[in-house]
Amino acid sequence: MDSIINKTAFFVISKGKPGGAERRYYYLYEYYLSKGKVPLLITNTELFDSLSVDGLLDTNVFNMNLKGSRFIAPFKFIFSSLLYIRKNNVKHVHFCVNPSIYSFLMVRTLKILGCTTSVSIVNSIIRGNSDLSVLNKFFWEKTIQSVDIIDALSPSIATNMTNIFGIEKFRKKKMSISPCSFSRIADLISDDERNRINFHSRPYDFVFASRLIEGKGLELLLDALILCDSEGHSFTVLICGNGPLESKVKTIKLKNIKLVYLGYIKDIYEVLLLSKVALSLQTYENYPSQFLLESLAANCNIICTDVGDTRFLLNDEISVLIENSVLSLKNALLEIKCDYSPKRRNSVSRVLKKHSVSSFADYIEGVVLECQI
Repeated sequence: MDSIINKTAFFVISKGKPGGAERRYYYLYEYYLSKGKVPLLITNTELFDSLSVDGLLDTNVFNMNLKGSRFIAPFKFIFSSLLYIRKNNVKHVHFCVNPSIYSFLMVRTLKILGCTTSVSIVNSIIRGNSDLSVLNKFFWEKTIQSVDIIDALSPSIATNMTNIFGIEKFRKKKMSISPCSFSRIADLISDDERNRINFHSRPYDFVFASRLIEGKGLELLLDALILCDSEGHSFTVLICGNGPLESKVKTIKLKNIKLVYLGYIKDIYEVLLLSKVALSLQTYENYPSQFLLESLAANCNIICTDVGDTRFLLNDEISVLIENSVLSLKNALLEIKCDYSPKRRNSVSRVLKKHSVSSFADYIEGVVLECQI
């Protein structure tokens, strides 16, 4: 019997630079293809051109430009997507990256077409009512009420959603929690390759890579650097990413610490290979960060805020877990002793084997099957 995945469409779009969730689902799609399964991908041209890789079958992809009128383009995209779904006899649509106006407007029509639906909620920064605009909260709430299954990327995200929308909204819904994270790079780099990677001559002592927005830890890092610099400490820090807080990076004045800013980087793994310690400093949640998985694959040591579900991915054997405070970060920056011992390498290998695309692919297929019951 054909896999239900062959009649499943993954809906993933993004107008801006692709984040970890978009990259993760593109890799999931590629993985299914490599296993002889043929799902469909509904995406926008800008994202497809940025993330598509060799071997991705264009015949199974619907992509359309989202540029143009902010009012007309979304409706044109939705109408064309629904025609594509009907033409290809799709049985299930999974909205990959959070509820949106697209999921809100499509779900009811999809039910008329005989499609079941599910949505993945991946944003850990949305923790309360004030984190969603009135309009977006409406789209999220109506999507949550309408889909067959909700996939939360972590236990804390599931808790946040019930806190925002009320437990009653979820009593009659199937809430599922993803079993793991995964990363293309982390999957493809073998233990032998990882252990051969040179780390002693890397030019950057620390690397921070993230969207430069509140909650990601940029301001925490800059405050700690100012404190270290005022005490005369010297080391090299690399910052990658773009966003509204970019000006804070460009205007900071340091005398002793060398700060290098590269902006948005498409292939962060190449940067990690030049860095000794990776910094993940989010205010509320560092899980299920692909940046952390790729840091482990690149043999970087890690300093990470011990918040949310971070310990689903990291532990004290493979990282330095700190309080979310300037003083804790400052002390960690100055005191970390890079560990490349066999014991740590073995611990890293166990973590990377757990957080694999094969485990997540089996899980998502189970979610789709459950929708058919």
